[in-house]
Amino acid sequence: MNSSKRLKYLGVSLFLIILLIVVVSIYHNLTQVSQYSILYISNFSKIEDIIALNASTLFIVGSKTCGNISHGVAGYYYLNDNEFKQVNLSKLFCCGAIYSVAYNGSALMLAGACKISGVLHPAIALISYNKVTNLTSYIPMGYYPGRALAVAWFNKTWFIGGNFLFNLDQHYVSVMFLIGLKGNSTSNLTLNISNILNQLPEGCILSLSVGHNCILIGGKFVIYLVLFKFNSTSIYEINMTKSIFKYPGFIISLSQFNSSTWVVGGEYFPVNSTICHPYLVLYNSLNSCINYIKLNYTIGFVTSVSSYNGNIVVSLRVPFKTPQGVEGGTVILEGKINALKQTFDEVNISINQLLSLNNRIIGGGYKVTGNADEGILIFLNEN
Repeated sequence: MNSSKRLKYLGVSLFLIILLIVVVSIYHNLTQVSQYSILYISNFSKIEDIIALNASTLFIVGSKTCGNISHGVAGYYYLNDNEFKQVNLSKLFCCGAIYSVAYNGSALMLAGACKISGVLHPAIALISYNKVTNLTSYIPMGYYPGRALAVAWFNKTWFIGGNFLFNLDQHYVSVMFLIGLKGNSTSNLTLNISNILNQLPEGCILSLSVGHNCILIGGKFVIYLVLFKFNSTSIYEINMTKSIFKYPGFIISLSQFNSSTWVVGGEYFPVNSTICHPYLVLYNSLNSCINYIKLNYTIGFVTSVSSYNGNIVVSLRVPFKTPQGVEGGTVILEGKINALKQTFDEVNISINQLLSLNNRIIGGGYKVTGNADEGILIFLNEN
């Protein structure tokens, strides 16, 4: 899941429970720690994902809520002109949202969901040379109710991951799915994951991160936290890496740190506990070695991680102690792996994605104002 690469939003309901457990919370005191600016983009209620197309152009996806109905929104944000240009998607993501976007240098792939006859279906669309093409028909039948939550370009293939509801013994469970789309050919890789786990792959895929010779797959795991990866020599071969925790939890965000190492963040739930704990680890894809990075927060969850020039930047959703009581908010940590410094904190804000561009950190998410959400971009390291 923050509504929530990324269901950042799947942790929200559990997070609300956390806010009620005041006696075990470690509160964060509000302090302004860095120069930053917040830009409200009225086209969005929530920004779910942002990518940089070049040094002056972002592509943003998310949703806009009108009353009780939301629909997917996507468009270009031009940094030099401070202008947003929305893409006409017709009804491709009607009554749904767009959760993820990927770029291959010439085309953009959008992943999200729409409602058809009152049922939520995964939806994907390609934007190429200003033309929008609906590719939802390439998602295998039966993956609904469901959502496409993550997308990536790797080995000349679009990878799309998400979840769907499966009727298991008269009750529905969330099951992850993963497909590869190359030209007009679709590879259904869900069965590969099921065979590796030796059971139904309950959970969902939330994040896909591409490296030089493999792609990492993260998400929600109901048994214990584990990473999957593809080897570039065969897109059909899925290897299960070393577990992060022997607990259920979420891998919410992945970011490549160097040619063989990723920064991985999310939340986990110890045995018999409903309280989510944030974690941040450094994962080496060559030897599956995992090194834990210390965080000064013990309650909440990591919503996004990003890497640049040997540094990392991390956003967390944590409880804040305010004059009004305990409220949810975001802190951002930045710096060397073993010397992270807090550079941002703000109540009632959620950051769903971070990136580094032009010596600035840019975050996309939303701010809660009254009973409404407003889509925002945050620019850190402002001069």
